Amino acid sequence: MKKLFAIICVLAMVLALVGCQANDTDKPSQTASAPADAQGETPVENPYAKKVDFTMSSIILQTEGLPYEEDALYQTLSQKFNLDYELYPLNWNNWQEKTRIWISSGDMPDVTFWNFNYVDYISYAKQGLIKALPEDYATKYPNLEACLKKTPVTEYVKKYDGNLYCIPKVVYMDLPTDVLVDHIMIYYRKDWAKQVGIELGSTATYEEIADMAKAFVEKDPGGNGAGNTIGISSTPQMLSHMFVKPFNNNYIYYHKVDGKYVWGPGEASTLEGILKMDEYYNAGIIDRDFYAYKGNEYRSKFYAGLAGMMYDYGTASNFNHRISEFSRQNPDLDVDECLGYVVPLGTDGKYHGDESMNFWSASLFNPSIDDEKFSRILDLFDYASTKEAQMLINLGIEGEDYTVDGDEITITREKNENGEFKPLIELYPSNECLYTFQILPDNFSLLDPSIPQWQRDTVIKMFQDKVEMGDNRKVDFDVEFFTGEVYTKTKLTNEQIIDAITAAVLSDDTAAEWNTWVDENRATQDAVLQELNENLND
Repeated sequence: MKKLFAIICVLAMVLALVGCQANDTDKPSQTASAPADAQGETPVENPYAKKVDFTMSSIILQTEGLPYEEDALYQTLSQKFNLDYELYPLNWNNWQEKTRIWISSGDMPDVTFWNFNYVDYISYAKQGLIKALPEDYATKYPNLEACLKKTPVTEYVKKYDGNLYCIPKVVYMDLPTDVLVDHIMIYYRKDWAKQVGIELGSTATYEEIADMAKAFVEKDPGGNGAGNTIGISSTPQMLSHMFVKPFNNNYIYYHKVDGKYVWGPGEASTLEGILKMDEYYNAGIIDRDFYAYKGNEYRSKFYAGLAGMMYDYGTASNFNHRISEFSRQNPDLDVDECLGYVVPLGTDGKYHGDESMNFWSASLFNPSIDDEKFSRILDLFDYASTKEAQMLINLGIEGEDYTVDGDEITITREKNENGEFKPLIELYPSNECLYTFQILPDNFSLLDPSIPQWQRDTVIKMFQDKVEMGDNRKVDFDVEFFTGEVYTKTKLTNEQIIDAITAAVLSDDTAAEWNTWVDENRATQDAVLQELNENLND
């Protein structure tokens, strides 16, 4: 019996050892899909083992119906995060209305491209129509947090209840200056200026610019015939910015004077600027048809040699496009000899512009998204906020579309018949959505090696001049995001004020026309001022 008992104990021990070895052998197969840590010892669970699908809206103007999900940009992100997204296409005509209907009815996509409106933001948040980011988003998504810190809007909208219910899309991560200002500049015919004996630097007063425009009209260096050459052409809003703003930086805003809010359009200095604009219009310096433009007709006149100047947008990509288009329409002209660029100043030698909030539009999230899906989406947002992702989104696939040698990036993607690099959207339809996903393309345009360095340097110099020589209006967030009932219902929009300025300039008696309009709106605007002063003054 003793011998039998001893044999049984030995067998039990052997079986136990075999069992342990079998269990150890099974362990790797249970975590076979998970990567190991740096020492190859502790298995790490794959956070993206489960496939996630979500829906997303975006402005799609060129690629609707094209198989975006098959291109390499989409596939790279899809494989990296084990996700697929379905696009809900929007266009500029239906964007705002369609988005409002989606959100209000509870039918919004998981991720919605939204034209930011603070009153709507508060309303949606109160009703539970949009989902807040998790409380620990700043530590969990550090790249996204670094991006969100670039715009003061992020912290302001959190004042509602401490939560963040949207992700503002940031314009610049790599700010060219300490503060960001508007990016409009004057493009002018440098060859014409030389013919009429005028030379300008990177800045000039609006009076010097008007004198050059007058010389273009009178001396006709473009050879258009008497009375056919235009001095300067642009939109009503930009022309007002150029000629009225130097007289009153707040000509379309409510702003504080001696501690109380006043209405900019009602100030005497605003009328003074309108009268100056009227003077130049009547002298034939400003395009006679500026008020009728619905699109980019002013550019067409400049490219065609009918206008000697245009006041237009000036990001690095804008700048590059304007120069390229001028070259295409004027193949016999040397663009370096023909085009000049200048920032308009007031007679005080200051640039009168606006500091920027460094964001445009935002992303909203469906409140019914489960936490797993939301986490995957936010991982994508976090990645999109990195330099690696920006290279992918803006340059394409390394080795195919560009190469890197140290700090030098060489574009290698296909070129079109004009010898210019094809836009990525032609190669990758998904780029139409991705390039405005989180960081807007203005930022990368300052770094884009497909844009000549001198063009990027010119734009950086423009920003620097506007800051160094600037008397720029600062954003009053209290007014910008004020939700008072009278203010919300009664305030006049910038477009309404610009329309009134245009009507005054076109009238036979500009001062009388403007004063009549101001008087007609005085009572309602006084009610707005009363509400502002009662609620926003200590």
